[in-house]
Amino acid sequence: MIQLIVFRAIQGMGGGGVLTLAMIIISDVVSLKERGKYQGITGVVVVLSNSCGPIIGGLLTERVSWRWCFVSCPSREMTSADDSTSTYP
Repeated sequence: MIQLIVFRAIQGMGGGGVLTLAMIIISDVVSLKERGKYQGITGVVVVLSNSCGPIIGGLLTERVSWRWCFVSCPSREMTSADDSTSTYP
């Protein structure tokens, strides 16, 4: 149980770091005039994923099977691979 708590804490710090880094990139790339709009969109995505994700995951595991929680994994992996091979100006 201690190991689960420790690794969940590490996961939480990583998630917080990713969100903070996304906000820093938005503030660096987007002009001051439109920064609020983009950070608002990012905030809405975070709120929706934090509120709807566990509900959908719980419904899938209770009603269908826990294996359905991993259906979107191949599409996420392909998206990540595509993002990592892209070159930006």
